[in-house]
Amino acid sequence: MSQTTAKKASKTASGTKDHLEKESEHPCHACTACCNYIALEIDEPTTNREYDYIRWYLFRPNVKVYVDWDGDWHLQVDSDCENLLPNGLCGVYETRPKICRDFDWNDCEKHNDDPAEKWLFATAEEFLAWFAKQRPKAFARYEVFLEELRQEAPAPELLRVT
Repeated sequence: MSQTTAKKASKTASGTKDHLEKESEHPCHACTACCNYIALEIDEPTTNREYDYIRWYLFRPNVKVYVDWDGDWHLQVDSDCENLLPNGLCGVYETRPKICRDFDWNDCEKHNDDPAEKWLFATAEEFLAWFAKQRPKAFARYEVFLEELRQEAPAPELLRVT
């Protein structure tokens, strides 16, 4: 049993939140979508280095980058909140952070017919394909940038042993 699972089980076993239930008529009933990730707004990439950062982010597991319908860029990290109980309730509901309190279920992607994001990149390859199609001139400059990086001599301590 993972530490998170054990922690959740101990919260439930202690009875601290067993008395709470989501109303079955509430749109959030049986849903924990907003508790499964965090998203941070990032600057729209405009330079080769910034495009490379996006690629670097996407080399990580559980990380996505998306552009919302307003054109704002976000870094998304898929990770369950450690206070999410097995029954789908919040273990710190009474003292939950303000960002959780301010969240309006009407804005939830589960309650809209439209996708939550205009563009979603789960891999570096998806981002590069979008980049090549949507910003071909910048992508051509980025390819030159990458080639220049390949030409740089690696640091001696990083040379591969053959």
